[in-house]
Amino acid sequence: MLINSAVKVGSRGSKPIKFSDYSMSENDGKPEFSESFKFNTYESEFKWIRKQLNTDPKDEAEMMNMGTQATKVAMSNLLPGKEYTAQNGTKYTGQQLLDRIMSAINAISDIGVNKINKEFFKTNENGDLIDEDGNIIEDPLSDKKVLDIKKFSKKVSSMMAQRGAD
Repeated sequence: MLINSAVKVGSRGSKPIKFSDYSMSENDGKPEFSESFKFNTYESEFKWIRKQLNTDPKDEAEMMNMGTQATKVAMSNLLPGKEYTAQNGTKYTGQQLLDRIMSAINAISDIGVNKINKEFFKTNENGDLIDEDGNIIEDPLSDKKVLDIKKFSKKVSSMMAQRGAD
């Protein structure tokens, strides 16, 4: 499959979002944009794909999750030396908040890494990653992991079947 571009939303030629452009969903707290509001889109060359966060395509979705953009905006506005007060009255410096946010993002990333490792790489009967000789690998990012061809092909076959491929 050849891919030479990806459609991006919002970071080039940005436009202001007014309160009248959206409302907050009562179900999940995500913004719901009015039909009249249009995001700016552009194509990005495939060579820059490694600089992007991974997002799952959802063909049927009408709205993109703007969580990563909102997080970046909020984090860029935190001043490391300034003191901020949480709703419960706890005081944090900007640096403490940045550290907490990054810690949470890293924890979520670790969950994803561990899920991918168990889904695609060889493990022992206890679910520990193993190398070619069956030795347990402690580092989830180790390059000594061994791709489990059966697990991998099962996942790819399942994904292709969901997309109606023959």
